Amino acid sequence: MTDNDRTIDVRTTMRSFLPLVLALLAVPSCLSLFLGAPSKWRSPEIKEFFKKDCGVIIEDDIAAKLTPRDLLDGSLLYNDRLGEIGVDSALDRSRVKQGLWSLQAKVTRMPTNFDEWRLSNRRLSDMWLIPLASSPRFLLLWLRFFHSDEFNALDIHDASIDETPLQTFILQLVFVPNWPIFKAMESYADSDIYTDDVMKFVTRVRLVADIMSIINLVYDPIGTIRMVLLSELMGLISALLSYFVLWFITPIFVLDFLYYAFVYVIVPSYALLGILSGLTLMGMIPNLLLGVPGGGRLRRSD
Repeated sequence: MTDNDRTIDVRTTMRSFLPLVLALLAVPSCLSLFLGAPSKWRSPEIKEFFKKDCGVIIEDDIAAKLTPRDLLDGSLLYNDRLGEIGVDSALDRSRVKQGLWSLQAKVTRMPTNFDEWRLSNRRLSDMWLIPLASSPRFLLLWLRFFHSDEFNALDIHDASIDETPLQTFILQLVFVPNWPIFKAMESYADSDIYTDDVMKFVTRVRLVADIMSIINLVYDPIGTIRMVLLSELMGLISALLSYFVLWFITPIFVLDFLYYAFVYVIVPSYALLGILSGLTLMGMIPNLLLGVPGGGRLRRSD
């Protein structure tokens, strides 16, 4: 089989499986967008927070309307929003703002799950880390050489990346960039929030994609290197554009949509399609399923 035939097979695989992969992965994404991610912050906990940490008592019906986003992303720090929930006096507003600032700092430092940390670090999470996740090599370089914040949980969980010997780090960067990210994700404490499990699952899938890329180098070294470099560059451009431009013009509900789309659809789809293309190169995808006549196991070209 020629290199051209092999390229056609890979492209046919991606065209055949892309609609199915996107359809399957879009279901949890849509459910999360419309139903909201589960959280420990329910009405009783929210009311208790205002009473215990802010010294302010709010009504049950108001507590029922508040969400974790209201507490963690700073939307309640504006006086007009505080007025809407019945916090009118200057003293009470000062207490509530101080309580919210303390809560955000605590969650940023010691979150109970990824969703909490994300809400307190929207720009860093949604507009930088999530887009950059499709460029694991650039993500590793940023985590090791450019990110340092002792008051942020991210600095705690990426400690294994910082402590890796330089020679080992370079090898991981070139061949298995998702392995250090996988170890960092595994350091997160277990929680009952399914987003944490989804994030860990995605890192496992992407680790398999790394292995498939190494195998692909044997069958199509030029094509594999070209695909890797292109995906890395596109991820970096996406992250830069999101962080420095889109953050200032994107509404909150669009941020939520993009977050769930990246976590549940785009990132896992990229990894799964990489695995499928590798299996195609090795002749392990049935030609009947792809509708490609002829075929057989691919042989490495000399």
